[in-house]
Amino acid sequence: MFKKRSWKWILLSSLIIVGVILSGFTIFEMSNSNKSANDPIQNEDETEVESIEITQENIQNHIDINMTQDGIIDLIGRPTDSSQESYNIKKGVWRYDVIKSEGYIRKTDSTDRADFKGLENGDMKMQLFLYWDHNGTIEKVISYFHENGNVMEYELLDEVTIRELTEDDYFKKFIADDLGIYTLDEVKNIINAIGKPELLSKELLESGDKDKIIQWLVDLENWQTEIYVALLDKYIGNDAKVEVMNLFNQYYTGNYSEAIFSWYFIEEGNHYIFRATDFVLDSVYIKGIQHDDDLIFEMHQDRENYEIELISPSFESPTTLLGEGNFTLNYLIDKTNFLIKTYDE
Repeated sequence: MFKKRSWKWILLSSLIIVGVILSGFTIFEMSNSNKSANDPIQNEDETEVESIEITQENIQNHIDINMTQDGIIDLIGRPTDSSQESYNIKKGVWRYDVIKSEGYIRKTDSTDRADFKGLENGDMKMQLFLYWDHNGTIEKVISYFHENGNVMEYELLDEVTIRELTEDDYFKKFIADDLGIYTLDEVKNIINAIGKPELLSKELLESGDKDKIIQWLVDLENWQTEIYVALLDKYIGNDAKVEVMNLFNQYYTGNYSEAIFSWYFIEEGNHYIFRATDFVLDSVYIKGIQHDDDLIFEMHQDRENYEIELISPSFESPTTLLGEGNFTLNYLIDKTNFLIKTYDE
């Protein structure tokens, strides 16, 4: 009796164990099936991303609108520079530099600005710009690359465009849009509307008249100031620069005219924009000297030049950048043409 009951119990226990094992396998398979459906890494339709070299061919074949930032990092790595303050901010621009010449340093420090000079001379092999929307997906792709001595632009937006790009084209498309560019006729009208000082004469210099000479120099500085302020709002082109230089050359030698222009105007893409900072400082200087009752006037001459010094021993600056007191303006004037010149001429 004991043996018979024991046999039945063993058989029942075995069936229960087999059932549990089969149930476990079924649950495991269902769990794996659900994981595969929800996990892109396990999805058979999802292929593993392999990193690629940044070349124009790879950009065109592998980078597309709506790709994610994580996907791009997996594909080509992190950018050389980013306009985003942190990776939590999705919208912005990423720039990738591919430098050809060892030790080369790009010429512009703006994240979204192409180094056109470097691309043109071949030091910069190519640059890739990825523009991100608020969701962190690509909304525009632009690359610049050097090909057969030319700079080429590839743009992917609604459609693909590839074209040869000149520095002037690039400037007008990306840099001057916000401010605009003065035409040559506009510049001529602006500077012609500003009354210019009389030309410096031998008679005035030989007279030694302190007040008249100081007034002429102040008038010259103020005239320049009016021109700078009038051109403050927009870029000017090379033709307008020549117009301004021709005007300056009536009062300064060519070297000095060029030095003054370069000091106050920044070149960008064969165009020029007025740099206000140094102008403001110099304006403070000249106005401070103009109203200084203790101003010291000294004039010396040799066989070739007149040298004039305006010394302000009690100059009061509105900013600590300029310092206090004993400020001097020097003018070296050529005796053959009565033009103000630099000291190294």
